[in-house]
Amino acid sequence: MKFTYSWIKRYIDLKATPKEISDSLTMAGLEVVSIKKIGGDYLFEAEVTTNRPDCLGIIGIARELSAIFNKDLKLPSTEIKPSYMVRHKGDFSVSVIDKNACPRYTARIALNIRVAPSPEWLMVHIESIGLRPVNNIVDITNFCLFEFGQPLHAFDLDKLKGNRIIVRAARKGETIVTIDDARRTLDEDTLVIADEERPVAIAGIMGGIDTEVTDATKNILLESAYFEPSVIRRAARKLALKSESSYRFEREVAWDNVKRCSDRAILLIAEFAKGKISAKFFDKSKNPLKEKLITLSGKRVNKILGVDIPLDFMKGSLECLGFDVAVNKDTLCVSTNSLRKDIKEDIDLIEEIARLYGYDKIPSRIPKELITNHRADESGIRSKTHLAKDTMVSLGFNEVVSYSLISPVILEKLGTEIDETIIRIKNPASEEQAIMRPTLIGNLLGVASFNLNRKEALVNIFELGNIYRRQRGGFKEELYLAGVLCGTLDSGWREKHRHADFFDLKGALEELFSRLGIKTAEFNGEPRQILEGSSSCGIYINEKCIGLLGELRSEYLDRFDLKERLFIFEINFSAILDDINLRRHFSAIPKYPSIKRDISFVVDEKISSARIMQVIRSEASALIKEIRLFDKYDGGHIPPGKKSLAYSIEYRSNDRTLTDDEVNSLHSNIINTLRSELGAQAREK
Repeated sequence: MKFTYSWIKRYIDLKATPKEISDSLTMAGLEVVSIKKIGGDYLFEAEVTTNRPDCLGIIGIARELSAIFNKDLKLPSTEIKPSYMVRHKGDFSVSVIDKNACPRYTARIALNIRVAPSPEWLMVHIESIGLRPVNNIVDITNFCLFEFGQPLHAFDLDKLKGNRIIVRAARKGETIVTIDDARRTLDEDTLVIADEERPVAIAGIMGGIDTEVTDATKNILLESAYFEPSVIRRAARKLALKSESSYRFEREVAWDNVKRCSDRAILLIAEFAKGKISAKFFDKSKNPLKEKLITLSGKRVNKILGVDIPLDFMKGSLECLGFDVAVNKDTLCVSTNSLRKDIKEDIDLIEEIARLYGYDKIPSRIPKELITNHRADESGIRSKTHLAKDTMVSLGFNEVVSYSLISPVILEKLGTEIDETIIRIKNPASEEQAIMRPTLIGNLLGVASFNLNRKEALVNIFELGNIYRRQRGGFKEELYLAGVLCGTLDSGWREKHRHADFFDLKGALEELFSRLGIKTAEFNGEPRQILEGSSSCGIYINEKCIGLLGELRSEYLDRFDLKERLFIFEINFSAILDDINLRRHFSAIPKYPSIKRDISFVVDEKISSARIMQVIRSEASALIKEIRLFDKYDGGHIPPGKKSLAYSIEYRSNDRTLTDDEVNSLHSNIINTLRSELGAQAREK
């Protein structure tokens, strides 16, 4: 928002320097980002936040300064003198069809005007904020727009067809040539101001060239209105058309300023264009906004702020901001108005008092009591998710957080059919955020592609977040854990660099389940849709499939612009919450030594390692402390359809030292059981 020192002084008798004005406004919450000297004047530019549309008019900024410096605010006269009024004999009418989009529309007629250059003072003000003077009518509407923050529009009355203004939704395919000489095609989402035959303005955004004021104009219709912000915002975005008017309507104008600004402009037109004002004032209002009464305790103000502010200061500050304030003992009764729609309850008024008192005058103190988080976690979900995240991070993975809204293109790349279970957003901000994600994998592959294509040697990432599906009777939201591993690992001095593989990711998940206290996790089953058959499996807990793990097939690598082997997993974390055990039991360090034996054999390639370990443990579960697969081999002299596996088995008893004969006997029984149950053939060293 731009304003000048000389313009501000039209409304407030201010002696402060430009630097003092800038600092004071900034400290009060209206940041001045620049001051520029122009001739004998100063041009300010302030950053106005979206909750303060009242400061999009220079009077609004002057009101702030009047409160800061405790100076009277001098508002311009809006009282129309009887000598300016005439009776208009025409049968002109105004009709508002879409009252929701236009809750208030006002219009008045000025007759026998003289279109001419503006007076010098008006041109100086207009030029000072970067506008080009056009003529007295256009310049007056622009001046009043910046003065009050209320947009106006003047139509050439004689160019309107049918002696009527209609506020309605555009018809599909209707066109209008706007004053920037561009033809624009409209649709039903765009509100227009029309006459009997065609649109003559895009409501709240820009007027049409057919009815603009020219040097030949004799009679005008002056529009001042309140348009629903969302309607203007949507139309401006669709048409890619912004203006000073749309900027203010999108942020909501003040209801009371609609007539006040119209009165101000018509007075200036009567004075400087020598026009006569029709006595008829059209005011089509849906429902006038009602004032709200807020009760504010002085004691509560000082308790919240931690200072001792006099009640008189509170009252005076709020009155300077335009509020009506009555005092009842230690209580203020404050009437809000349409200028400050951001004021809804007493805490908002306390903030106003604090910023005018000065944040720098409010001391910093250490709280007397320690503030703690007492939020309950009866189900333990928060503790369980934190443990899962901490575990993944400790295993070297990096957490990412991606958008819950994704593009349909991601699902197409994953080969996921967009059926009735997929939740599509009805009014997405863009096509990139049109669908609520049914999986975490697509976003993670996008993150992996981004990093690998920027020369990252290793991508090891995970995400714990919700996915969404439509189901009969409503929607389903579930917590999922997914991860990606791709690139080169640094394996230490034994093996400097190697490519990450399936077993690195499987080992990480085994450690995750171990720390979560889940002992029944198994990795087996048929490969899934997007995974390579030879390097993939399902993840099972208590014989229920809760996820997948494996290598991404080559065609999916190409779709996501990935050039290296990549491994993924995805787990339904909601499905395992009840299986997670956060209790930990500690046991003493073993007193007796362990004995290790290796075993190597050939089995059918379809037999999983998990099944083999299950058979091994079934023979001597009490004495087997650890089973570790340390080698897998196929090809060469291994027959087709077979694989060679080698395990290290650690035996230990908690109450005695095991003998070699005892361990050898157990080991032989395990070999015999593997041979009989799985058809395993022992390999010679």
